[in-house]
Formats: sequence, C-alpha cells, structure tokens
Amino acid sequence: PRRVTGHCCASNLQASMAPASSRLHWALAFAVLVISVCLVALTVLTDKMHHLEPPAGGEVEMTAAIGWLGVCGAVFIFGSYGILIKTPSVTEVNCDCMVFQCYHSFAVAAISVLIWLVAGSSGGLTFNASSF
Repeated sequence: PRRVTGHCCASNLQASMAPASSRLHWALAFAVLVISVCLVALTVLTDKMHHLEPPAGGEVEMTAAIGWLGVCGAVFIFGSYGILIKTPSVTEVNCDCMVFQCYHSFAVAAISVLIWLVAGSSGGLTFNASSF
C-alpha cells in the first residue's frame, strides 16, 4: 500500500486548482454589486414604509425589521467588498493595497452621500455630541 502524507495531498490539491477565470470573477463581482444595491434599496424602502422612531431611554427593540435588515446588509456588504481587490484588472496592475484602499474609501464615501440624498435627507445632515 502506498502511503500519502499531508504535504503530498496539499501540493496535489494546489496543482489541481485552476485559477478562476476572469469571466467568473466579474460575474461574482457583479452579483455582489446587485445584491448590495438590493439590500440598500430594501433597507431604504423598509424605513419609508414602516418607519420606527428610535427607542427612548436606551431601550432596545429586537423585533424591528429595519434593524435586522441593516445588520444583515452590513455583514454582507462589509464582508464581500474584498472581492474587488482580487479582480483580474487590479491584480494585473499590481496596485499597492493601500492605494486601492484609498480609491475604494473615496468611492464608498461618495456613494454613501448619494444614498443619504436618495434616502431622504429631510432632517438635514447634523453633527452633535451624540454623533460620536
């Protein structure tokens, strides 16, 4: 009987794994984009249709759909943004991760302001002591 060690199995597994095609990677990036946009739109619509005022006195409302939708959306969006770092166009350029992060952060800030404008900024953008 032939004995197979862990090192041999790991190298065979690496050799058998073909790099993901560019088309597949862009399809996944597009799917993440569509799902993210849908989650944000659903959160905005839920707030418009079933608006709840924040609980008073530090109470917690565990049954509010808007809270659960916001948390699940944040987990998905923040957890999947890294797929863009692995896209073939970024890896071909050999872009430094800090440079890419600066571009990405600027885009996130710009899109966040657009979402704020669309979501209804009737109360205005306010900063006070409770903001921090």
